[in-house]
Amino acid sequence: VTDKSDNPNCEVNEEASSTNIDDDELWFYQPDYPQEYDNGYPISSHGCGCCSTTVAIDLLLNKGYTPDVVARMMREWRNANEPGLHFCVNAGTSWYEWQIVVQGTFGVTAKSISSIEEIKAALQAGHPVVVGGNGTFKNQDGSTRTSSGHVLCFYKYDGNYFYCKDSSSG
Repeated sequence: VTDKSDNPNCEVNEEASSTNIDDDELWFYQPDYPQEYDNGYPISSHGCGCCSTTVAIDLLLNKGYTPDVVARMMREWRNANEPGLHFCVNAGTSWYEWQIVVQGTFGVTAKSISSIEEIKAALQAGHPVVVGGNGTFKNQDGSTRTSSGHVLCFYKYDGNYFYCKDSSSG
């Protein structure tokens, strides 16, 4: 879960709320970004975590970043502060390292959560939730897609449905 922090170097848009996002806003299609995510891996094939992070950071900080900018900023912070840390290894985002780099780069709190109730509470408080997992996802058109490892940014829970931005399919 990405949450606002008290970091004095972090400008937070208090008006930004994950419940006010339009379904066509803040969506990034991974193949549009051939740039490096981390560790030599491109956003286009390994950057669902980067695209989801970008949505969450843009919702929290209202900066208008794109995934290539977020990835560059994260690498720059890591290189200056934790040079041995890689937040993308093998197939994708490495969560422990990702949390450290996201917190350091953007001055927000990234923490692990373990229940649907915590996700609901975070979303209802206006905080986007970056989720990594696997399973079957239902698209807006009613079709489904199964993934063995994917990262999504959830931005709304309306009491019945969770809404997310999927960088690989829309």
